[in-house]
Amino acid sequence: YTANTALLSGWLGTVNRYTFSVTGADAAVFTARATGNIDGDATNDVWQIDQSGTMTNTTDDVNS
Repeated sequence: YTANTALLSGWLGTVNRYTFSVTGADAAVFTARATGNIDGDATNDVWQIDQSGTMTNTTDDVNS
């Protein structure tokens, strides 16, 4: 795994409403994050996914 997005083939940093980043990575694990303001308020919608495919909505912009 790598946190250097320049090394990721086909990496898209921003798509539609979300900006994507790799927030942590080493030889065994990674965490990637998608952040977007989907309804124009002060709260961002934040999703994270890890190497096992576990996806978590850490901040829910829809219900805030």
